Amino acid sequence: MLLNTITDATNVLEALVRGLSLGGNPPSINIPIIDELPVAPNRLTSDNTFIGDSPVFIDALLPFTQQVNLATTTLSLIKPNKWDMGEVVETNVFPTFTTYSATPDALPKPSVQYVSAIDQEWAYFKTYSQGVNDYLSWFENILIERGSVNSWSTSLNILPLSNPMTRVMGGVDFNTKSINLSESLRNHTLSLQQVKDEADSYFNAVIDMGLVTDVVDKVYDFGLITDTTITNDIG
Repeated sequence: MLLNTITDATNVLEALVRGLSLGGNPPSINIPIIDELPVAPNRLTSDNTFIGDSPVFIDALLPFTQQVNLATTTLSLIKPNKWDMGEVVETNVFPTFTTYSATPDALPKPSVQYVSAIDQEWAYFKTYSQGVNDYLSWFENILIERGSVNSWSTSLNILPLSNPMTRVMGGVDFNTKSINLSESLRNHTLSLQQVKDEADSYFNAVIDMGLVTDVVDKVYDFGLITDTTITNDIG
């Protein structure tokens, strides 16, 4: 059902993009809202707390990744008009953001380091879920201000998150999905940072240089030109 939803949204948005004229401001882009994840489980909490938090968090990961991927797919279909410099305004500030760089999938399992890295990954997911709507809104505001075009060599392409593990999986599948999710989270957040930097360079670095106040303080008279002869002295 979700695949059909993404496909339908893709078709509708592609049609919308084809219909936009050069430099024209699009209507509301309607980036889907992403739900915040529940409390991240942590093994340093009490047994009862960890046992209660873990299944709720794991069950929320699948709809969360689906929402993120739908939102970033929607965003990538619109191509900002880099030729429209918009208004000269104060540079927009991207919300506080840190890419995910941990590698729990590369650590020996089981180990204290691995357990700690997994706890940190869940904590990162929670923090990311609290900011992701603001991140995507930043891009959406650029698109609304600048307008979009039918084609551009670079779109706002953010790599997707992989499908996460679920509690109904066997141990092997669960571990494989966990490893894939860690890798995709690194790639996803890195691509978000790269796209943000690219958008900044194209659309968000307009600075008002003010008026040029210097004047020319010497006038040169080159005389009249008759054919190839200068009849007046240069003074």
